[in-house]
Amino acid sequence: MLKEYNLKPTKDFGYLCGLIIGDCHVGKTKRNNYRIVMKSTKLEIINMFMNITRKIGFSPSRIYEREETREFPNGIRKTNKMYTILINSKQLYDMIKPYKGNDYSCSVPKFLNTDESKVGFLQGFFDAEGSIQKNYSKQIKVGSKHIDILNEIKNILHSYGIESNICNQGDNFNILYITNGKEGRKKFHNKIGFRLPSKNNILSYIVNIEDCKV
Repeated sequence: MLKEYNLKPTKDFGYLCGLIIGDCHVGKTKRNNYRIVMKSTKLEIINMFMNITRKIGFSPSRIYEREETREFPNGIRKTNKMYTILINSKQLYDMIKPYKGNDYSCSVPKFLNTDESKVGFLQGFFDAEGSIQKNYSKQIKVGSKHIDILNEIKNILHSYGIESNICNQGDNFNILYITNGKEGRKKFHNKIGFRLPSKNNILSYIVNIEDCKV
């Protein structure tokens, strides 16, 4: 009997897709295992991935941890504790793979065709690849090597009244910045927001402080 998963275009499934498109490897092993793998130095997002996959009905692996050395484009090498978690699912692989290329190309899945699933996707993608600055700029931004997905996200944000610009940072890396200041931050907070507490707490703090100054 096949296990039933909640793969309808809900906010939670959209969120999982945002995490996968933003921060997971989607691949097939020589033994025909269809794997979605998340690796991160941050246990917070690994736990979020584990919890959302369980909520949808998948059975993720245990969390593996080990020291890994990574080399960055600027030549700097860093050794950190890396956490890894994965799920095996041909069904999810078949759904996601057309939107997640081996060359880092990616796009918003077309099956996320409801407002709530698009909001969930933005939450997941911003949790995976975005940030909120606590300094004077208070900037909300998200990056990708491929500009196409940022243009899609820009259009979705625009439909919610949130304006943004995309800038090339060199080395084929692009960053989308939310531009309409305090109003944009408040709309992002109220409509989308982050799910990761470390990011959402900063955003909530900034929005609450700005509201008090009105």
